Amino acid sequence: MHSQAIYRTEGPHRLSADRGLALVVKLALMVWSVTMLLNGTFIRPRASDSFVVADWLIITRVIIGAIGIGLGVYLISKRPLRLGTGGKLVITYVLMALVSSLFSDHVHHSIGYWVLLGGAGLLTVGLVSQFTSIAALSRIETLYFVVLSFCVLKDAALSLFAPELHSALTEISEPARLGAGIVPSNRLSIMAAIACWVSLKFHGGGPRVLLLWALRIILVMVVVMTRSRVSLITLVVGGMVWFWLKHRASHIKGMAARFGLVFFLLSALFMLMLMFSCEFTPLMSLLDVINRGEDFSKTMSLTGRTDVWALVLRKITSDPLTAIVGDGYGTSALVLRDLARSLYFTPRHTHNTFFEFLLTMGLPGVILCISIFVYGFKWLRVFGESHAGDTRYLLARNGVIIFAMILLNCMTEVYIAGKVNFILMALLMYLALLGQTDVIKQHKSVTDTPVE
Repeated sequence: MHSQAIYRTEGPHRLSADRGLALVVKLALMVWSVTMLLNGTFIRPRASDSFVVADWLIITRVIIGAIGIGLGVYLISKRPLRLGTGGKLVITYVLMALVSSLFSDHVHHSIGYWVLLGGAGLLTVGLVSQFTSIAALSRIETLYFVVLSFCVLKDAALSLFAPELHSALTEISEPARLGAGIVPSNRLSIMAAIACWVSLKFHGGGPRVLLLWALRIILVMVVVMTRSRVSLITLVVGGMVWFWLKHRASHIKGMAARFGLVFFLLSALFMLMLMFSCEFTPLMSLLDVINRGEDFSKTMSLTGRTDVWALVLRKITSDPLTAIVGDGYGTSALVLRDLARSLYFTPRHTHNTFFEFLLTMGLPGVILCISIFVYGFKWLRVFGESHAGDTRYLLARNGVIIFAMILLNCMTEVYIAGKVNFILMALLMYLALLGQTDVIKQHKSVTDTPVE
């Protein structure tokens, strides 16, 4: 993969500079991939009570994060185009996390998490800023998909075929869930759901199609076997958004088509209600798998999440400084450990992204989170400016689906407000890609010349 230069000035010095920049871009792509591999997948077993103790993996992550910060800052300074709004939002996220870390009571812990976020965020923005064609941006998405799919398959295989690892890991309360003891089951399931829908960007014939559909079936099975309710809903919502966007891009937009779609959805809902009322055995068995044997009170409290949210609100109302700058990026596990003495469990995070931003980065963090999603859904306007099948359309379609899936996941998880992982990397990547497509559109009259 090569970066695309927006212009070329003749002369040996310019050619040398272009080659040097191309080498830095290749190095940045490697570091970007390594960042995902080190932070988003199973590497080594670790006890749950040792999360504040640094070991070789944490030190390696911090080093890679620092390298990512350096490369990202360098590439941003060398950008051939000015940054788009999406890239600026990512940079704002990184800076706000740094401010909250400096005011934290656990400053060393928070700074460590910030280095990981800074490396991922700045490197993503810097890398994307070097590409000035939609096709090149699509290749970045392809690289993300390849690394993500590999990690999902690897972690699922370890969960199925390496049960001896369980004894060395955290205590497993739900061993029937795929991923338990290897990676968080909810995280593995949302990773599989994202990979499934991103895979729809690929087309072709012959063995390639068969391999793609085999991969999609495996990814759906991973979502089901993790028994994650929110991820199953997220997978379905992704499909609904996909069908809606396909309908929006099609030429059949008459009243008959719209009424037909509504009738189909209502009919499907009616059939599900009828099967539930009749206690249809396959459906009830599926619901039992999804519910994981929990009673009504535990289910209605969202597995104890509402109790955690009440603690966060009490903390915010009693501490004005927390409301302004937060308790420090990545410190929710330490803060909640002291707050949750009255609960029957010790939460590792707030189980809601907006509450997580509120606790760790204050009210400005919540405003930033809302702004990110508002800007992210600007992908919708691309459909009025492109046609189905072209690269920009496919990039926009995946962007809308992934933002919708992440937003739904934000209601019960915090994957974009804490540790670096594939869900956070997807958010950072699509924000930067959206911003860059805006910039490319503004400079489309300039000739693109590849750097050798």
